[in-house]
Amino acid sequence: MNTDSRLRETLVAQLSFWVGRSANNIQVVVNDGIVTLRGRLPGYEQKIFSVETAQRVAGVKAVTDELVVELKEARKRTDPEIAASARNAIGWTTTVPSDSIKITARAGMLTLEGTVENWSQKGAVERSVRHLPGIIAIANLITIKPQPFQRDVKAAIESSFKKHPRFDARKIDVETTGSKVVLRGNTSSIAEREEAECAARTVKGVSDVENRIVIADSATG
Repeated sequence: MNTDSRLRETLVAQLSFWVGRSANNIQVVVNDGIVTLRGRLPGYEQKIFSVETAQRVAGVKAVTDELVVELKEARKRTDPEIAASARNAIGWTTTVPSDSIKITARAGMLTLEGTVENWSQKGAVERSVRHLPGIIAIANLITIKPQPFQRDVKAAIESSFKKHPRFDARKIDVETTGSKVVLRGNTSSIAEREEAECAARTVKGVSDVENRIVIADSATG
């Protein structure tokens, strides 16, 4: 069995475990570590779980998402109902004032706009609405409020990395030019690569992160 076949076998098993019966609707194609997911799923949350599950698997270099959300009649909602549910969800489950986020729903597409303090809040807002019925896609256009410049950004990022044990910070190099950051090195999965970027973005004074971390080839177990 070649590497792509082993990787596909692992992906199918992981999708079955994390996504449940809906995983039976997903076609998994692997070509040189590049994963394509195709199929129709009954909810947006299952779509996101599927993509994130694939990104966590060691050896996956990239994921192409061709999954389509096809809502069952019982899960369909009008756009005003979706917008109202989203505003309530943001207010109940995040520290971000719901009135600071502009919410637009159109044909099941939920668009989020506004300004928050940091990347963690931006992610929290999106996660708070993923599960809502009626949504087929989310566009997160929330921006981050500029932060005061921190003198030693590189040292602050390296310190932030130590709080994220899921990736080996020793394999990641940090370069800074003013408030811009470039990350180089390797991790074993896309999820670890994105976690490293997220850790860098949480440091005050970082205005932009260029993520050049690559996914290291590894045997799939």
